[in-house]
Amino acid sequence: MSLVAILEQVQTLSVQERKELMKFLVDSFDVPPQQPLLRLADMAGFAAALATGEDAQTYVDGLRDAWERPL
Repeated sequence: MSLVAILEQVQTLSVQERKELMKFLVDSFDVPPQQPLLRLADMAGFAAALATGEDAQTYVDGLRDAWERPL
């Protein structure tokens, strides 16, 4: 349905229904704040394996193996 068609339908609503529609539309803009982006310093060590040229799958396999080893 196009915006023009929707607006034409809105014209047929009662005043109370329009108020409810407006409240719904206004409330739809109340979105929770997004999580802040990480600073560059927060990302230290995220991709350490990329610097060594190690294959990504080999790196992940190594991490998983380390998790499974007993302490």
